[in-house]
Amino acid sequence: MSLAFCGTDNNSAAYNVDGGVLNNGCFLDALNVVPHVFLLFITFPILFIGWGSQSSKVHIHHSTWLHFPGHNLRWILTFVLLFVLVCEIAEGIVSDGFSQSLHLHLYMPAALAFMAGVTSIVYYHNIETSNFPKLLSALLIYWVLAFTMKTIKFAKYTEHGIGPRQLRYCITGLLVLLYGLLLAVEINVILGRRYMCFDDPTEVKPPEDLQDLGVRFLQPFVNLLSKSTYWWMNKFITSAHKRPIDLKVIGKLPIAMRALTNYIKLRKEFEDQKSSNESLPSSSFLSRCLQPLKVVNRKRPARDDWNNFSPRGDQEADGVSQGVDQDTCIKVTLQSAAESEMCLCLLDSLCCCPPRTHTGKLTMIVGQVGCGKSSLLLAALGEMQRVSGTVTWNRWVSSFTSSLLECAFFLHRGPVAYASQKPWLLNATIVENVTFEMPMIKSRYNAVIEACSLQPDIDILPQGDQTEVGERGIILSGGQKQRISVARALYQQTNVVFLDDPFSALDIHLSDHLMQDGILKMLREEKRTVVLVTHKLQYLPHADWIIAMKDGTIQTEGTLKDIQKSEPELFEQWKTLMHRQDQEFQTETVTETMTDLERKNLRRAMYSREAAKTEEDEEGDEDDDNLSQVMRQRATIPWRSCGAYLSSAGPLLLSLLLLSQLLKHSLMVAIDYWLARWTSYVISAKADAVSSPNCASACLQDCSFSHAWYLSVFSVLCCLGIVLCLATSVAVEWTGLAAAKELHHGLLNKIILAPMRLFETTPLGSILNRFSTDTNTIDQHIPTTLECLSRSTLLCVSAMAVISYVTPVFLIALLPLAVTCYFIQKYFRVASRDLQQLEDSTQLPLLSHFSETVEGLPTIRALRYEPRFRHRLLQFTDANNIASLFLTAANRWLEVRMEYIGACVVLVAAVASISSSLYNQLSPGLVGLGLTYALMVSNYMNWMVRNLADMEVQLGAVKRINGLLRTEAENYEGLLSECADVPDGWPRHGEIKIQNLSVRYDASLKPVLKNVNVHVSPGQKVGICGRTGSGKSSFSLAFFRMVDMFEGRIVIDNIDISKLPLQTLRSRLSIILQDPILFSGTIRFNLDPEMKATDEMLWEALEIAQLKSVVKTLPGGLDAIVTEGGENFSQGQRQLFCLARAFVRKSSILIMDEATASIDMATESILQKVVMTAFADRTVVTIAHRVHTILNADLVIVMKRGTILEYDTPQALLDSEDSVFASFVRADK
Repeated sequence: MSLAFCGTDNNSAAYNVDGGVLNNGCFLDALNVVPHVFLLFITFPILFIGWGSQSSKVHIHHSTWLHFPGHNLRWILTFVLLFVLVCEIAEGIVSDGFSQSLHLHLYMPAALAFMAGVTSIVYYHNIETSNFPKLLSALLIYWVLAFTMKTIKFAKYTEHGIGPRQLRYCITGLLVLLYGLLLAVEINVILGRRYMCFDDPTEVKPPEDLQDLGVRFLQPFVNLLSKSTYWWMNKFITSAHKRPIDLKVIGKLPIAMRALTNYIKLRKEFEDQKSSNESLPSSSFLSRCLQPLKVVNRKRPARDDWNNFSPRGDQEADGVSQGVDQDTCIKVTLQSAAESEMCLCLLDSLCCCPPRTHTGKLTMIVGQVGCGKSSLLLAALGEMQRVSGTVTWNRWVSSFTSSLLECAFFLHRGPVAYASQKPWLLNATIVENVTFEMPMIKSRYNAVIEACSLQPDIDILPQGDQTEVGERGIILSGGQKQRISVARALYQQTNVVFLDDPFSALDIHLSDHLMQDGILKMLREEKRTVVLVTHKLQYLPHADWIIAMKDGTIQTEGTLKDIQKSEPELFEQWKTLMHRQDQEFQTETVTETMTDLERKNLRRAMYSREAAKTEEDEEGDEDDDNLSQVMRQRATIPWRSCGAYLSSAGPLLLSLLLLSQLLKHSLMVAIDYWLARWTSYVISAKADAVSSPNCASACLQDCSFSHAWYLSVFSVLCCLGIVLCLATSVAVEWTGLAAAKELHHGLLNKIILAPMRLFETTPLGSILNRFSTDTNTIDQHIPTTLECLSRSTLLCVSAMAVISYVTPVFLIALLPLAVTCYFIQKYFRVASRDLQQLEDSTQLPLLSHFSETVEGLPTIRALRYEPRFRHRLLQFTDANNIASLFLTAANRWLEVRMEYIGACVVLVAAVASISSSLYNQLSPGLVGLGLTYALMVSNYMNWMVRNLADMEVQLGAVKRINGLLRTEAENYEGLLSECADVPDGWPRHGEIKIQNLSVRYDASLKPVLKNVNVHVSPGQKVGICGRTGSGKSSFSLAFFRMVDMFEGRIVIDNIDISKLPLQTLRSRLSIILQDPILFSGTIRFNLDPEMKATDEMLWEALEIAQLKSVVKTLPGGLDAIVTEGGENFSQGQRQLFCLARAFVRKSSILIMDEATASIDMATESILQKVVMTAFADRTVVTIAHRVHTILNADLVIVMKRGTILEYDTPQALLDSEDSVFASFVRADK
């Protein structure tokens, strides 16, 4: 077979143009080669010399920012051109197959044109990247030449009678059209950029987004090919294999995608709709739906009222206006139905002239609980719904540049420092909560910290004032949170300060210090107007103006002397209360106040946190020592967690699940295979019938075949498939339920039986997350993901097996495809897991900030900080959105590549199947079966990899729960048997012998008690005192074996408690803690959880605790409801309930661990009286909060640093002049 361009041996004769240059088809095809060779010859040197180079004028880190006019259209036309050229090559090859010799001119020009087309788009991309449009002139020449050559060829086809019925004619016509459109695009670039034949070329600046080096999301800026294939994500996806993805890696959002941009757009649309004065259908509908709720919930602010759907300012919505006398700062006028009037006038220092002689004024608001003091402050701030009346603010501005004082009223009030009754803190550091977006002034900050007595608390914290307080200040006590809230108000440089009952959670000494140093000294020196709501009447003499409220109205107002004259009865009542509070101040103990207890609890919490953090740091250091191993583990599927989850379901269910899945998918393949055989048999039978000379073409009845056999088998297979699908679904749900129940049951048992050390070193939120978020993941998500993963995996394997069975040659191509798929899933899983975790981690701050903002709206709006919090909210939204966008882009990245692999599978399967069928090696049914499965491979592979990535993330919940399951439980078994060795009613006498006892919280920690020896006779009352950290509480915990008693022993009634079962020990002793604990349920349940006591016994215990009258007034009596934590009872009542519970248990030993620390002195005296009478014959160990409470004890133990410093009767210790106990008593007096 000869090989020549024109298909003849004499090529020179083939180029004969005697009949005309354009009439020789081969010569014309040769001319068509010229433009393509020209382009290849011109562009290759430029590409090799300046590949990827950028203009010196472009200094930007992204190389795909610039798009010439018609960018997307050029890419689309080029793709279509390449496809048409492939069709032309195929047409030429097929046409050449009918000739004896090879006619290269039929497909070689098209092949060169294909190469030139690819080169043109690559060349264009590099020119566009380098921003040097003058080099596009080569493409202009190429499009002109190619369009001309194809137009001539198309004209000659028409001249020689070749019409649309021939494929060659249609392809040539399409090429003429495409070359013409590309030429038009090139001319459009010239006109747009003016780089040729123009004196003033157009300069293009990079987008503003890409000038920011932090922008990494490039989808809007890359070329069409990269945009459609997510090619720009390749580097990002592979980088996750080297280092974890965080917010620094993913960068910022483009400006058009940021929350602020969308907020402005939506707000503009919303304002336009409001300004149109037309009722919106959706707003009208929602207004009607919310109308009944408005009647019920009348305390909603006016800004949330959907009926106020009109453009009104905050002034009218809040009821805040202007226009008062010059000697008034705020005037509140509230009119009720009875036309009564309540006015509040606060003297503002800024209203005095001249401005250099300002003096601060203090206004106090007093009254009983619920009389409306806090509501009055909120009304002044515009936080209450205004039914009638006005709130008027007056603010004066002084101009020091003029000789005359220029004063002006402001339409809106200025910022107000507001400390609410319920302290509100941010989930931030202490210094950030105090400064609260204000610049840091060290001297002012130190003065505020000193005024609020926060320095001792800050010294306890490991990071000082840089310690984060947690959500809602969870690591702090109520008093500590209250002082930080007041410190924030003091630090703000506002003219007006509102303090709503700041002393409620503080003890007497701390309240007095805050009043003297914070309010009277600091605020008055700064000449700031202060409005103070308080119950501490001893501070009334310091007030410049007093407002007494009663039942929502002002009872009287004026100075203290004015009220003494106008309301003598009220003044005498105040005087009595002030005298009582002064006595309480004098009798408050010096050894351990409520503030000392708060700091002790904070020290314990920080100690536990630091211990846990140290353990985590040690684990992190171990991981950092082998970073490569850590990165390898990131890319490895957590088989151990997967095995732990599956093993939790049990071997029987696991076997049932695997068997049902295998049978189900095998049966699905069998059904499809049976259909293929059925189809092949039908086609073969019809072909045989048509070709048989014995059968007429019109009637094939005699040569027909029966469908009954195939139909019956197909029906049986379908019925079995339905049954197996049902069985598989049941097996999946059953397995998920069994595994979830087993993990939850094990977790619950571990937590219940866990030592106290676990709760001290593990944050409560972490434990709650194991029972909430992680358990929900195991319950709801893992079974579904596991089912989808197994289904997609088995479907993919089935498809590959079927294709390999139909065409075994497919196995050759399967290996490279499998390797490619492996690396794609390897990189995707790591990136997807990081992005999912990043999305979750960025969502939590967003929700937390939103909830914090909602809770602190009065404080935020009082300070006029709405823009700052809105900006922060938008920042959190952007962080969450960018993580979500990258996660979506990563999923699309995977999907595109799985589609490519699927397309390759379809191509190989189709070519192999059709080639085999042409040689009669395959039946038509099997060919169709192989192609059908090949078409579904891409979808199966996509979902297989995505489900695998999801499963990897969800198995993290199993890993975290397994971490808690490895916690060593307390040893509840003892050497003594409860039934045989422990007598009933033990301990009967209450004799306690402590011999050389040493106690520590953990084997890695120092002892907290050292060589303690004590002997307590039956029925004795023992008092234990000492300063904070002396080991008093550890002493009480040792009785219940909640700490590690590594030396010595405790013997109660001749039985060593270390040999007792824990359940027996703890059920025979009683303890009353500082914070009384009541459970949700009934009073009966709280007094007798085991339901063993009779009603008479319960009423007797309540009578002894002096609670019988209280319980009788409740609906249900003993069956009255107790809310969570006993919130429907006072602190003192809850403590008395705990005392009654201890009496019901009839324990011979009662331990009181600072039980009177958080109750008033009246309740304390009741409690002490009950203990002395009801427990007269029992042993009572009292850890003292106030020293005078143990003066009547039989023995007193003074502790210091874990050792017993003094041990004797109270009188003997008092008689000793050098006694530490005596010094405590003298200080108490």
